[in-house]
Amino acid sequence: MKFAYLILAHHNFSQLQLLLNMLDEVENDIYVHIDKKVKGTISLNTVKSKLYRVENRVNVTWGDISQIKAEYRLFRMAFNNGPYDYYHLISGDDLPIKSNDYIQDFFKQNNGKEFVGYGKDVPERCTKYHLFTKYYRHKSRLIRGSFHLARIIFEPIVNLFPKKIPDGVKFKKGANWISVTHNCLNLILDKEKWALSFFKRSYCCDEVFVQTIVWNSPFQEHIYDKEDLFHGCMRLIDWNRGSLYTWGGEKIS
Repeated sequence: MKFAYLILAHHNFSQLQLLLNMLDEVENDIYVHIDKKVKGTISLNTVKSKLYRVENRVNVTWGDISQIKAEYRLFRMAFNNGPYDYYHLISGDDLPIKSNDYIQDFFKQNNGKEFVGYGKDVPERCTKYHLFTKYYRHKSRLIRGSFHLARIIFEPIVNLFPKKIPDGVKFKKGANWISVTHNCLNLILDKEKWALSFFKRSYCCDEVFVQTIVWNSPFQEHIYDKEDLFHGCMRLIDWNRGSLYTWGGEKIS
């Protein structure tokens, strides 16, 4: 099977290179979006895999529509170079815990399934207006605090005029890391204009837009697991201890 690995990265580039090394096989093409905030040239290389970089990079901010824009740039670039059997969206902080041969066999056995994880629904993330999301985690306490105050003042006012919600659409939330077929990605790309418009003033909807598009489509019938969030997308993420840890046990701030 032919895979496209789509990687969102913004730091830890030595680990990113390790990730590339581990995915480096002829059946894997790798696409990398490096946050526009990163300056200078980041040296990355592969031997067997074709490596593509998104040139028109996005300045990605946590919780903001910019995350969705960056994902769509990866989706579009890989789709135009395809078709691929599966498109795997992952983080530059990820590492595979199974071999490439194991991953190949697993997707052959489950060919046609969509690996989109679903968790607790939080429709208010997108059905209400959320303002100034790019400043939620601004480094400056003054700027962050000023826009927090502005949200307190203005969000109740703008939400007096509710968003127009498409009839019959059920909003779903999950993990933004997915593995989808070519046909499913084609649908996600067909909804790009709507997604970038509707989720523009939303909150952390990189965990909502794909889940919503897939759920409200015939591809819902092909979802691998609708009940278990991380089993559904076949990602192993340990949130149980409350924060992430390095392999050595040192707590990451």
